[in-house]
Amino acid sequence: MFKNIIFLESKEFYRDILDPFFFKDVDFQFDGAKFYKNVSFLKKFDLVIYTIYSSSLYNKIIFLCKKNNIPTMLLMDGICEFSNFTKNKNIQRLGFDNYFPIIADYIAVVGERAKFYFNELDTTALMFLPPRVMNKAALDNLNHSIKKDMHTEKFLITTANTAYYDSEEFGRLCNLLKKTILALNKDGYDYIFRIFDQRIIDFLKIESGYNKTEGSFEEVVKSVGFVITTPSSIMLQAMSLGKPVGLLLYRDSPLFIQSGWIFHDGINFQDTIKSMVSLDEKRMAFQSCEIKRVSGYTVINDQVDIIKNKNIDYAEFVNKNLLNMLNSKFNFNFEFFLRRTYWKLRKNKFLKRLRSRVMG
Repeated sequence: MFKNIIFLESKEFYRDILDPFFFKDVDFQFDGAKFYKNVSFLKKFDLVIYTIYSSSLYNKIIFLCKKNNIPTMLLMDGICEFSNFTKNKNIQRLGFDNYFPIIADYIAVVGERAKFYFNELDTTALMFLPPRVMNKAALDNLNHSIKKDMHTEKFLITTANTAYYDSEEFGRLCNLLKKTILALNKDGYDYIFRIFDQRIIDFLKIESGYNKTEGSFEEVVKSVGFVITTPSSIMLQAMSLGKPVGLLLYRDSPLFIQSGWIFHDGINFQDTIKSMVSLDEKRMAFQSCEIKRVSGYTVINDQVDIIKNKNIDYAEFVNKNLLNMLNSKFNFNFEFFLRRTYWKLRKNKFLKRLRSRVMG
């Protein structure tokens, strides 16, 4: 049983990730990374948790924990996205794929399908639902909100922050977006955007007045009737608010979460849009089912199972991380301070707007 937990990242980092229901009756502490030289201190805890898989410093700490029989967990802060596992070049530059291998004893993920997937990879997976993805209030009101909130026929077109990993994916996505917009225009539907990627904004020639990047996603989605998006946690947020959701499908990757409508090159776009507007009962029921399946989790200690004996050779992964620390332009001892400073600055409203413009 886990009663005393420490997180490697700061409290600021976890402010919209930790679900008090999942961590019921558990005491926790943050900033565990600063104890990377003090394994005896980490031994005081029942579990060490981290979220940033790409951090060489955090991976070094996890290696030390495993060596000293301290249970560890990797916590995912959003839905699984298969292309992020296999095409994330920022991670591949470090010499490995994203989330492969999982060196922690446990991984906490969103949804049953992701749980079963990581179980197949010989990792003990638990189900978890970060508040940033979906909150309990939205779930409690789901059955009452499906028709009540359909007060507008306006569409929201949005994407994940990282919606493509190469030029080919960018081209397919933009082609799909153009066809979707053309179909909306033909039938006279109103729509707005919430897109931060400057390359997509420039390609589609989106005027700033139609791109609603201010405020939270929940605030924006409550002002529309329908959502069209790339695979991301946005899907769950929108479906939990009772909105028909159309998924832009421009990859051959498996999907861990599905919506009621799919937009791909082979469809009749106008028919699909009309189906969304009609609130097709069968498809809305599918979305409700998907939400309930994803949200069907319980507290951490009720899910814990015996840790599997992993037959995975971590030697290459260990060596890559040690090499990355040696080659880093920053001394890895400084990484904890840099990350903590960044998380505090992220809360500054001016810097948020500046980062949105710079990052797209």
